[in-house]
Amino acid sequence: METNLRFRSPLDDDLRQLFVRPAWHAQAACAGMGAELFFPERGWASVVTGREVKAICESCPVRAFCAEAGRHERFGIWGGQGAGSHSQAKRV
Repeated sequence: METNLRFRSPLDDDLRQLFVRPAWHAQAACAGMGAELFFPERGWASVVTGREVKAICESCPVRAFCAEAGRHERFGIWGGQGAGSHSQAKRV
C-alpha cells in the first residue's frame, strides 16, 4: 500500500504565493492581455508601447492596487507607472 504523505513547510506557502494571483487581477483592465506588453524592451518601440499600456491603466478600476504591488518591482509597468517611477516612489 502506497501512502502519499508529504511534509509541508512554511516555505511551501511562500512558494504558492508566487503562483497565486491576487483577487484584484480579475478586475484589471489588462486582464487577459499578454504580460509582454507590460515588460517592454528598451528603445523607441518601448516608448510607444509604454504609452499605450499606460493609457490602458488610466481607466483601470484596480490601478491603485497594481501600483502598490509594483512598488517593489524593478521592471515593468504597474498601475500606469514605469520602472523608474517605482524606485522614485520608494525614496519619497
